[in-house]
Amino acid sequence: MRIATLFRLCQQKFRMEVNQYLSKTNDSYRALKNAGMKKESVHLVIGNESCDLDSFVSALTLAWFKYKVSEVGKESSVYIPVMNICRKDLKLRTEISFMVAKIGINVDSLLFQNEVDWEFLTSFKQNFKVTLVDHNSLPRKLSFLEPHVVEIVDHHPVVTEIRPNISQNIKTIGSCSTLIAMETVKNVESAMIPDEIKLMLLSSILIDTCNFDPSVGKTTPEDVEVFEKLKAGKNADEVTEYYNQLNNAKFDVEGLTTTDIMLKDPKYLEKDSHKSLFSTIHQTSDTFFQRDNVAETISEFCKANNYTAWISLLPTTRDRTNKPYKPITIHTTDTRLRDEITSKLCASELLEVTVVSADELPFTREDFVFLRMYNCKASRKQVLPVVQRVWQTYH
Repeated sequence: MRIATLFRLCQQKFRMEVNQYLSKTNDSYRALKNAGMKKESVHLVIGNESCDLDSFVSALTLAWFKYKVSEVGKESSVYIPVMNICRKDLKLRTEISFMVAKIGINVDSLLFQNEVDWEFLTSFKQNFKVTLVDHNSLPRKLSFLEPHVVEIVDHHPVVTEIRPNISQNIKTIGSCSTLIAMETVKNVESAMIPDEIKLMLLSSILIDTCNFDPSVGKTTPEDVEVFEKLKAGKNADEVTEYYNQLNNAKFDVEGLTTTDIMLKDPKYLEKDSHKSLFSTIHQTSDTFFQRDNVAETISEFCKANNYTAWISLLPTTRDRTNKPYKPITIHTTDTRLRDEITSKLCASELLEVTVVSADELPFTREDFVFLRMYNCKASRKQVLPVVQRVWQTYH
């Protein structure tokens, strides 16, 4: 079946299946709010603060799966996926915009973090439950949800202690969507899984594993096995064609400002009253750091938003000897913090980080440090824990 044919089928079926589910949950949520009902059980499935494709897909598909299981068991719970960003920021997630447009998802029926009435839901007490997907600890602004967390599904390293009574499906694999897909195909016959659910899961796994590129080193046997079960006969050329379209959309930053790009794929570090931003930049270092007034824009943005530091990871490029590396940038006016992060990153044998020589810097400013990570198989998933350890002990 051609990808284009699959899209058409998805668009035809989606209105009867997943869009219908989204509309139903949206109506149920609004009805609960309007009636003030607290006897119903409400279960939110919340992705991480980046709300990248994997987080978006994981939240939506797992909530749908729980809804289908509850239908069979005739439960009265309302299962709602929550996109953990403001609705206005969805436009920055260009790969998500591409996918939802192709499939035909009714974005108006989705619930975003800034639209949730948290005070109302927490008043449900034991009838309010939360599942975290694609992350395993709550950000500070949602820490009040901790008593309500009953389940975690994630593929990141655990950075904080998890209560023993929380159900955990945590495994270091290529994509969190792989874990959702494994659970889905184990419990639902393939013919009963809507094509749009399959395509969403396929999309996320493809992006997270870079189309199973062995040089990237993100693929695990679990990713491959469940992908083969979901793709249902589509050949390698069709898969590659779709991956290229999706990946091109991910790196499409046309019309985005420097700060838009900084916020396109963010992670946040928080400790007491301090916070920092770790951005994955979807533009090459040469292009990004040649933007007009880029250093001033970054510095002013951090000051305006009270970020102690900004760290970025950029796409793979090559040095003068043609050796591949990933650029890392650290910006902070705190000299000791800047030196400590730099030192710990350079000391990591896994990451293979070096400081860029003075004659190769994109610009010279004391509040910026430019590094090269020569382990190109490492991603933010491996860099972030090093930065977090510095961050947690620094203040």
